[in-house]
Amino acid sequence: MYVRLLSGDFDDQLEWPCLRRQMNFQLLDQNPNIQQQMSKQRNFISVETHVTSSGTLVWSNPRETGKGVFFENGKLVYGGPLWGYFSFANSEDLQSREVLKGGSAIFMFNFEDLTPLVNGSALPCPQVRSVNIENPPSILEGGPCSPRISTTTSPHPQTDKIRTSTTISPPPTTTGHRISTTTSPPPTTTNKSRYRHT
Repeated sequence: MYVRLLSGDFDDQLEWPCLRRQMNFQLLDQNPNIQQQMSKQRNFISVETHVTSSGTLVWSNPRETGKGVFFENGKLVYGGPLWGYFSFANSEDLQSREVLKGGSAIFMFNFEDLTPLVNGSALPCPQVRSVNIENPPSILEGGPCSPRISTTTSPHPQTDKIRTSTTISPPPTTTGHRISTTTSPPPTTTNKSRYRHT
């Protein structure tokens, strides 16, 4: 697994040499159970000591120290020296994990600027874009974990020794984001017997 810097339209606006960048290579384990995934990862950081056998700094501007590698949109793209790992994964790694699915492997690559850490501060937090909520919940003072169901309790039925009749409430109805329940009158009792004795 190798990386090389390529020339581009904005090379004159970039900082050269390209130092203090962390590069992560990851061979993704495709096991659907996340607890059993064992992806293989290797990384390195671009530093001043990464030089070619001729003494050229690997992370210099490829337009100045590299060579032409291909044409894109009619322009020659320059590439710097290759840097990375001669051996990334062996056949045992490929067979012991689920890295191959349907004959395909997934490689992930990440390139991150570590300059803020070197300068004594932290890496910047990811920017989260604002979200427009069209139908916000009406109970906002309780926060995101506030209850959305209001309940009512009917008094316990009073019984007589003879007979009890109970009225059953209809099921709750849903309106928007709230659930409302209908309260029914409490159960009533009667002293009249079903049969008359004469």
